[in-house]
Amino acid sequence: MNRLLKATRSCRSSAITQVIQFALATGMRRGEIANMQWKDAVTHDQAKSIA
Repeated sequence: MNRLLKATRSCRSSAITQVIQFALATGMRRGEIANMQWKDAVTHDQAKSIA
């Protein structure tokens, strides 16, 4: 995991780094992340979760 995060630092796009960090934090797969919509993100008292 650390090697992957370290490798993302050399990416030109910060969006790639953010997607990889999100995937690692949530355990979601590439297809699940790609198919997400705003309605899937739920906010409860400033804490966010995935529905």
